[in-house]
Amino acid sequence: MTNNAVVSISLSSASNYLGKESRKVSSSVFSTLQLVFENVIVIPGGHNFFIASDGHLSHSIVEQIELRRIKTNYVNRSYLDDKRIEHESKLMEDVLSGYITINTDFKPVVYLYQLQYWMSHFDLNYFILISLILFPILYSSFKLNFINYGVFVTGFSASSIEVILIIAFQIIYGYTYQMMGIIITFFMAGLLIGSIFLINKISIVIRTYSIIQYLIGIYAICLALVLYFIRSSLMGNFMITMIFIVLITVIGILTGLQFALASRLRTTSISRIASSTYASDLLGAAVGAILVAAFFIPYFGIIKVSLIVAILNFITGLFILLRLRKRYS
Repeated sequence: MTNNAVVSISLSSASNYLGKESRKVSSSVFSTLQLVFENVIVIPGGHNFFIASDGHLSHSIVEQIELRRIKTNYVNRSYLDDKRIEHESKLMEDVLSGYITINTDFKPVVYLYQLQYWMSHFDLNYFILISLILFPILYSSFKLNFINYGVFVTGFSASSIEVILIIAFQIIYGYTYQMMGIIITFFMAGLLIGSIFLINKISIVIRTYSIIQYLIGIYAICLALVLYFIRSSLMGNFMITMIFIVLITVIGILTGLQFALASRLRTTSISRIASSTYASDLLGAAVGAILVAAFFIPYFGIIKVSLIVAILNFITGLFILLRLRKRYS
């Protein structure tokens, strides 16, 4: 972009009223644009147009049309009043200036505000709706034995990390169509390596099960650090792509190991082991996908979500060790 380039963003609104949810969306967009550009103005109407530039900006639409001799059929002094537009714009800008939540690539909070605004049309509370969806799933997870609970947390972590990596790649490159297939492919390859090849090289004991849970937690911390440095890195495209491939393969290996180990640690019938272990994994993956994509990333940001996943795995690893000690005490 050149210094005089202009960016325009439109948000649906009412020209004479901003509700709580609508104000949060518009205020965050306005504050974020002000952080990047020297000049930001709002042209209110059925849609609020946010116009930003490092160059000069004007509210005088009709004056600019006449100055540039642009031929129009309807947009003229009989249709628009420049002074009225400027007055309403200043009022709107004053209202929006009080809110300073910044929307960033790694913390897209405007998505959360926009979802809350959309749901306000149906008189639905965002948090109540999420609770109603997740309550039966989370309630079911509390009935799991501690081995299947480890699988549940592993499924949650793997699903969350997949979402994080896909969104992070989209942020860095601006597209995910091709990379999404690659990410899923290498995740599945990691599952194969962990569940078939590496499982025969570790001790089939509960202590190992706990250690892998800790390794997933350590991985999540490393993921946060890698993404933090990648977003401001000057590395080439090939190197960054390879880092993403390594990251998704490693979490696939750890997930495959934990799944296979959980299956071997159970002592009931094969059919019961297969069904309960797979169900626990899918349950965790479902919770992870919806929570991370719809709530955690917009609210906490990608880096903090990675740390939340790490903490959850550390707690689960400790929980498994405590249950092991209780069993043999």
